Amino acid sequence: MKKIRLEGIVAILCVLVATALPAVVLRGQNGGFSYDKLYIYCHESGKSIRQGLEEYTAHVTAALCEGFKDVPKGAAQAISIAARTQILLNKGTSCGHDYCTSGAHSLPYKADCPENVAEAVKETSGLVLSLGGALAPAFVHYSSYLVTQSAFNYTGREISCLVSVSSPENIEPCEHFVSFEEAEVIFEIKLGIETPDLSGELIITPDSTGRAKSVRILENIIGGSEFAAAFKLESASFKCEKREEGYLFRVYGSGDGLGMSLCGAVTMAEDKAGYGDILLHYYPGTEIVPVYTLLK
Repeated sequence: MKKIRLEGIVAILCVLVATALPAVVLRGQNGGFSYDKLYIYCHESGKSIRQGLEEYTAHVTAALCEGFKDVPKGAAQAISIAARTQILLNKGTSCGHDYCTSGAHSLPYKADCPENVAEAVKETSGLVLSLGGALAPAFVHYSSYLVTQSAFNYTGREISCLVSVSSPENIEPCEHFVSFEEAEVIFEIKLGIETPDLSGELIITPDSTGRAKSVRILENIIGGSEFAAAFKLESASFKCEKREEGYLFRVYGSGDGLGMSLCGAVTMAEDKAGYGDILLHYYPGTEIVPVYTLLK
């Protein structure tokens, strides 16, 4: 599967792991419900815009789908439901508005929405993921190598719908070389290790999914995710080979590995899986429900 604009996708996906309290942005009317208007800060123009939940969901979904040339219908629908769920979970977290178009501050946003994405959002209008009668943490990431990450491995906290599951995608490792001079600066400035001794090997201790749980260099032990972020590796699933002039990293997958893999969702949809099959595979124990059923 070909990756497109991967660096941008990885950057904006990091925002999706931020936790937030659910916020009701829907208001019941005459026994039914209607969407409130959301206030969006347009980072490019510096102006505020107003969009309904479904319109905003379409722009967020378009941003998540941007890394793929063609997104099958089932994948686009699954991504739109996860996006809508996260939108409701993350209201009012940036720029003094409900949301912001900057991926560094809020959820990813794309001004142009392809027709197939808009149709997928329309076909799944109002559907969200529920866990125990509340909105589920519908985190997504770009790709995983063989299996996704569990919330317990990542944070030490058990979340029933964020466990490690298989991810049926074909990805090739990316290589990333860091010279000893660069590594020394990273260890000192980003990881706070004074005058690091790089004569020893980097010892990687994997977790149950194969991602780095910790990295040890002599007496210093660093968390795997912290190490990956400091060295700008796309995920904590990596191997390291010490070369004469530095470290050669082979990195598998992109993102934190929590929740649904976008590449995996696309692969499943290409194999004719529907959005329900995809979502319930990546978020076991959840239900797909109309959002108004969660409003008390």
